[in-house]
Amino acid sequence: MILLDNEITLNKAVIEEREQGIQEILLQIGEVNEIFKDFDVLFHDQGAMIDDIGTNVENAQAATVQAKSHLEKASKAQGSNSSLVRCLFTDDVSSSVILSKCFGNSWSLY
Repeated sequence: MILLDNEITLNKAVIEEREQGIQEILLQIGEVNEIFKDFDVLFHDQGAMIDDIGTNVENAQAATVQAKSHLEKASKAQGSNSSLVRCLFTDDVSSSVILSKCFGNSWSLY
């Protein structure tokens, strides 16, 4: 009978230890779940930033085409094709457009 009581006590101790282990695993799984949720938020936010960058690049391209058109018109209006100067314009999205043409002392793109 004592042997049976000892075996029952040992089995109860093993069961409690396993339950504690399972509880720890559940807690760790919850922490991993939170980490994945945080990563999801970060990746979503970065995707939006990349979309914004793409839009800004497209806007810069459109501005470059328009600037080229203005420069061609100004060049024709000035009538001077003798020298080239590179002017660097930077818009508020930090895109740079290199434009070439010298317009003398008084010049206008419009």
